[in-house]
Amino acid sequence: DVFWIFGGYGIDENSQMGALNDVWKYDCSTGDWTWMKGAKQFNQKGQYGTQGVAESGSTPGGRSYAVAWKETLGTVWLFSGLGYDSAATRGYLNDLWAYDSSTNTWTWMKGPSISGQPGVYGELGVPAADNSPGGRSYAANWLDESGELWLFGGYGHDRVTDEAYLNDLWRLDTSTLTWTWMKGKALVNSVGTYGTKGTAALANTPGSRMYGVSWADTSGALWLFGGTGYGRTATPGLLNDLWRWADAQLPAYTVTFQTDDTEGAALIGVTSQTIVHGQNATPVSAEAPASHHFVRWSKGGAPYSTANPLTVTNVTAAMTLVANFAINLYSLKYTAGEHGVIQGTAEQWVNHGSSGSSVLAEAMLGYHFVTWSDGLLAAERIDTDVTASIDVTAEFAINQYTLSYSIQEHGTLIGLATQKVSHGDNGVPVTASAETGYHFVRWSDGVTENPRAEQNVTSDMSVSAEIGINQYALNYATEGDGSISGDTAQSVAYGGSGTAVTAVPGLGSHFVSWSDGSTANPRIDVNITEALSVAAVFALNEYALVYAAGPNGTISGPVNQTVAHGSSGAAVCAVPDPGYKFTLWSDGCASASRADQNVTGNIQVEAYFEIEVPPVIPVGRWTDLVLMFGFGILAVWRLIRARTNLSDGIKRGGW
Repeated sequence: DVFWIFGGYGIDENSQMGALNDVWKYDCSTGDWTWMKGAKQFNQKGQYGTQGVAESGSTPGGRSYAVAWKETLGTVWLFSGLGYDSAATRGYLNDLWAYDSSTNTWTWMKGPSISGQPGVYGELGVPAADNSPGGRSYAANWLDESGELWLFGGYGHDRVTDEAYLNDLWRLDTSTLTWTWMKGKALVNSVGTYGTKGTAALANTPGSRMYGVSWADTSGALWLFGGTGYGRTATPGLLNDLWRWADAQLPAYTVTFQTDDTEGAALIGVTSQTIVHGQNATPVSAEAPASHHFVRWSKGGAPYSTANPLTVTNVTAAMTLVANFAINLYSLKYTAGEHGVIQGTAEQWVNHGSSGSSVLAEAMLGYHFVTWSDGLLAAERIDTDVTASIDVTAEFAINQYTLSYSIQEHGTLIGLATQKVSHGDNGVPVTASAETGYHFVRWSDGVTENPRAEQNVTSDMSVSAEIGINQYALNYATEGDGSISGDTAQSVAYGGSGTAVTAVPGLGSHFVSWSDGSTANPRIDVNITEALSVAAVFALNEYALVYAAGPNGTISGPVNQTVAHGSSGAAVCAVPDPGYKFTLWSDGCASASRADQNVTGNIQVEAYFEIEVPPVIPVGRWTDLVLMFGFGILAVWRLIRARTNLSDGIKRGGW
């Protein structure tokens, strides 16, 4: 009921002639025109916006001799023409636009926004996203049964920007916006190859031209008639040749895809395809099982292609293509990090599902294995059922040693009792300090150094400081004549007590005191806190020599003497008064003069005197007997008295 018109070369509202970009709709039922979009003035530049995005401000530039068509869904497509680009530069365009009549919106779909661009041809018969016909006008076009656009020739740019007549044939897949160069030359001004009239041949191609008339018949064949350009000669002119393009006229071939019977391998795609001569097969992918990988396609046993998926292009004969697979070969690589080595084969190759050989991560002296970089903690490993390459590194760390110090009772440690030291490093000093009354003896490993600091540590160590109680010597000696009863050389622990010792004086001596002033005897030293060395001091006995005179006499010489044991006294003499005579000392000594020798005790004596009796004239024998008897009794009594006094240690004289 309606039809649409866009642009062309004509007159704008100001009666100016040029390239137009206005969109009009004609309603056949009412006979009315409606201006829908575009400018009222000629030679407008294109407003491209964002490619692929419908924007109200987007509009193709003014142009003429463009290609336009409407697809079954109602979208109107516009391609190429001679007109104005985004910079208002006039030239041959190769931009692709879509117009949505329901929203009255243009969308810039593909191609450059500037004019004068060469074609990107790619590979004949192979669609590619980058492919694009060069800028042109006056091209012939058709829609095939599938709704795809076919474009032929025109006047414009080939692949090197030359500007002249073209004879390239293109197909546009509007669902993917992908161009495929189907036939013809990529250069301008090509002559036609006519072959035999009425007979299709692969070499046949119309010459380069513009203004050709084109249509599609009900069978889907594409028709082209005449135009201006080249026939079979290199002289351009008006043409009246008629051409028909139909895939059905060409021979078809079977392209078969197979695997090499590898278990689990598969093919994705149509594995048996009938392809018209010169056309392309649809892609087929070779999928390997997990244990294998795709190598290549082969044809008749010979390598054909490594592409996967594979698109066989320009098919000209039947063929069978075999997907070849190979079992996966995996690399096992074992690397030692710093301070370690790998024992075993460090680089191995293993088939899928097989096992590698044993390797061992061995640490250098002073280091230890920590882990493999994939988290495995065992230093020795055998990788089994390998399904992927392995590249791991053994990680090592320096040994850390523990130095533990303890101390026995009555001691304290100064310093770190527990130390962590790396291999070869030194510990910090530790001192074993003993309590009062105790002393450090040695460490349990025999070391007597205190403080101690371990050097060049290469292992764990645990030692204990031995603490001993102080032992003090108690030595007892003598000074003078005497001896010690008991242990004279004692060893006593701190706070303990010694055993009893007694100072025993020698004959004629007596104990005075100990040299430390103590007079205890015996003595027991208690709560010992230091060594003791004392002597028992003895002195010789001193005796008193006392000489007294009884009645009727005196003593000549020192009457009071002090004499050391064993010494001698000074001489004394008992002197009678006149008329008397010395009789006897009270200790029985009969000598009036005396000097006591080797004195061993006190002496206290008295000299006895008696009247000296004058001679008596005898009166008879009886009288003599009486006197003699009387004097005898007196002498005996005095002797007994003297002996009694000696037993008391005091000698007395007199009656």
